[in-house]
Amino acid sequence: MLKNNSKAIAIVFMIVFIDLVGFGLILPLSSYLAKDFGATGIQIGLLMMIYSLMQFLFSPVWGRLSDRIGRRPIL
Repeated sequence: MLKNNSKAIAIVFMIVFIDLVGFGLILPLSSYLAKDFGATGIQIGLLMMIYSLMQFLFSPVWGRLSDRIGRRPIL
């Protein structure tokens, strides 16, 4: 059972790592994206803020839902 838990934890850590790297890659490119799409710095900042806020608010919801119906149907 311990082997299964460490495998699941490794998978979760990898998913979180990929998520954070993806977000970290977008931040330096945001000024170029803003220029291409005609957005202001404030609009890009609001977009990043809303994304982070929604992740913060809905992480517990997804966690509870995952506990209730299982991890596979959620993923």
